[in-house]
Amino acid sequence: GYQNLIRKILSSAFSLGDRLSAFLGLLDRNLEFETYNYIDAILQIYALKEMPRAGWVVSQRNFNPSGGIVETVAAHTFGAIFLAKILCCQIKGLQPGAESAVIDMLITHDLGEVFIGDYIPSDGVKEDEPAAVAQMACLSTYTYLAAIRNMEQKFTEFESGSSQISIVAKEFDKLDAVFQAAVYGSRFKEESDRRRFLEYHLHLIHTPELKSIASEVAKRALALPLAVG
Repeated sequence: GYQNLIRKILSSAFSLGDRLSAFLGLLDRNLEFETYNYIDAILQIYALKEMPRAGWVVSQRNFNPSGGIVETVAAHTFGAIFLAKILCCQIKGLQPGAESAVIDMLITHDLGEVFIGDYIPSDGVKEDEPAAVAQMACLSTYTYLAAIRNMEQKFTEFESGSSQISIVAKEFDKLDAVFQAAVYGSRFKEESDRRRFLEYHLHLIHTPELKSIASEVAKRALALPLAVG
């Protein structure tokens, strides 16, 4: 059928270009469904509301051993957006209109995980994310989803850190992780793991105003008692 033909084309030696490859990859995914329209696309994206953040469920932490509530990808996105909304105004020298641009970038920065799942750096799947984001952007061809068209550009800018907006957005992404580590401070079993997690994210925050906040939050996290047992 059509799906086999698409897969043959994708696996062939033809040079299709990034855009056509992304569109055919999305079409291949969507043909798994009996029917597929904008509602199905939105429901797929809603999976991020239940997808656990990988860093909290890795073997050495396993913060939800009985399947309890743990931070999801969408919850992380909300946290980063919320921090940007209330703290952008505190950053000296940030260009006018930056707050909305930072928030737009944060909204899209993890959408590719709808297709590849959340991951930690050691998983080795980060190189798959640009293709997943390109496929996500192709959803703009569906009714009501035209606004998704620009997400690939925003993701690329976010990853590159090539602008003041993207640098600040990436730092809010890391600042949210520091705040969440304070929420989960007593779930860590080992002090070395907790300190390593916090130091890794602190190292990636350079904007003075955000660095100061992150350092204070980290101190509070480190003062909490560790998990027992």
